[in-house]
Amino acid sequence: MNGKNLLKGYGLLEISAVAAILILSVLISGCVNPGDSENKTINVEEGDQVGVYYIGKLQNGTIFDQSEEGNPLTFIVGSGQMIKGFEEAVTGMKVNETKNVTLYPENAYGEKDPKRVTKIPKVSIESIFIDNVPLSNFKGAIGKDPVINETYRIQQIPWPIRVVEIKNTTIKLKHEPVSGIVINIGFGEVTTVTTNETNLTLSSNPVVGTMLNTQSGVAVVSEVDNENITMDYNHPLAGKTLNFEIKLVKIKKFDKPEVEVFVMAYCPYGTQIEKGIIPVHELLKDKANISIRFVQYTMHGKTEVDENTRQYCIQKEQPDKYWGYLACFLEKGDSANCSNKLNIDKNKLQSCINEADKNFNISSDLASGAQYPRYRVNEDIALKYGVGGSPTVVINGAQVGANRDSESLKNAICNAFPQKKRPVECNQTLSSAPPAPGFGFSGTGSGSGGTCG
Repeated sequence: MNGKNLLKGYGLLEISAVAAILILSVLISGCVNPGDSENKTINVEEGDQVGVYYIGKLQNGTIFDQSEEGNPLTFIVGSGQMIKGFEEAVTGMKVNETKNVTLYPENAYGEKDPKRVTKIPKVSIESIFIDNVPLSNFKGAIGKDPVINETYRIQQIPWPIRVVEIKNTTIKLKHEPVSGIVINIGFGEVTTVTTNETNLTLSSNPVVGTMLNTQSGVAVVSEVDNENITMDYNHPLAGKTLNFEIKLVKIKKFDKPEVEVFVMAYCPYGTQIEKGIIPVHELLKDKANISIRFVQYTMHGKTEVDENTRQYCIQKEQPDKYWGYLACFLEKGDSANCSNKLNIDKNKLQSCINEADKNFNISSDLASGAQYPRYRVNEDIALKYGVGGSPTVVINGAQVGANRDSESLKNAICNAFPQKKRPVECNQTLSSAPPAPGFGFSGTGSGSGGTCG
């Protein structure tokens, strides 16, 4: 069993993933102690980044998960990344100390909950049209303005869509799958699509035991009958007592959190988390270092590449104006107006853009013909942290699974402060309503569902 993959997919680490069933509605500086601590007298405290090797066993001795040799599990203690009992076990340990702990369900994955078992129909009938798609959402997904009767491809939809109507602020789209195709929407290639003039019908017959990422978490197909698919959202280890052998190999202490949010400028889920992080930056800007970074590839064309580079340069050359610019840009995606409004120095900006293009091969990568062109501005750190898509949150060098509302993001950052240095601002309550994906500050969306990449 691959410990690292299981941890990030369905193990100790919390999970957020795209709901496959939502496929049809996707449109609608602080000081760091240099080096790792090798002082065997230093104890792990909340806010520390730690590295551990571990073996997890069931009561009968079966190994259900373990770390990989040479690749310790890294996380921030107190960030909520880990199950409660595992974090508590690591707290207070010293480098090279080994500990054996038994975790009962209440400190691991909880008891099995019958309410987390649900049924969905094997056959789903959807309209072949998508009405009232905001123009800003379309542009964010495609990277350009719609053209009547043109067809487009969107990553989350496995067939072309056609623009059939354009209004002032919205458009109407039509799904155009080939009737009878078999697609993979999470169950494996067991879903057949058929169409008529008004509807498309999805018929699924998954294999029992299939694991599926959904907006509500990870589920396992536990039963399939003639009409329904039974989905069990309980963790596979729910109700079980777990034994862990843990060896601590690294402690890194931070005076204040280093927060890096990786996005694509036109990814609707990237803009969603940016809207969530802005109030957190305003609250903690003097207490934590919060930066917007860019994923190592792009998905939304030249418009996105240009905006990524523009924002990179504003942060680099005119940082005092960046967060105001970002808030303005997230309203309507109007970079020209926001640059004027914030009095961005255009000569300084263009000079930086030209230099970035030269240093990071931006134009040549865009012209390469790749489906998702390489974008190198923050590539080194994105690869170092294992960034896979937009959005990804990294705190003190470790990925953190946090919901996209301001309160959840604030808590994730505040949990990374050393316990005795947590600022009073962390006691303030921010909005717990997740912003809507895409541009504009009205409406709400899912706290964790949806990624680009």
